[in-house]
Amino acid sequence: METAAPPDLSHRPVGAVALFHSIHVFVSGLFVWLMLWRILPASWQQQVALYPLLAVLAAMSAASIEYVWYALVTHINASRGLAANETLSFGLRPAHFVLLTSVGLSIMIGVRRITPSLWLRQRIFGNAGVRASGVGAIFRQIV
Repeated sequence: METAAPPDLSHRPVGAVALFHSIHVFVSGLFVWLMLWRILPASWQQQVALYPLLAVLAAMSAASIEYVWYALVTHINASRGLAANETLSFGLRPAHFVLLTSVGLSIMIGVRRITPSLWLRQRIFGNAGVRASGVGAIFRQIV
């Protein structure tokens, strides 16, 4: 009776490297979104309608960062990675997560800008029936 060969564990570090790469591209895309927002003039930063455009640009930048990584560092066909970013059939890629996250941030910022006083009141004082204590009570005295 033959015994089975021991499993080959040499492929396990590849998963960790792939996860690290995905997180790196995701964070780089969010950094691009933040830097694009920072270079806008102050009057434009108040325009919530520009945030979805920043989201698309940040996602395209994340895909570009991944393309450059594959082309320069790994020396594999970078067009395949770019093609994977253009479809959802291979699952969500880091550029897709950048797009979803930055669109979500845009929606949150837009909602907060529409109702800033209500958001601030609920954030500091909680429900109307609950008496605020600590920092909330001090803030209420100041305001």
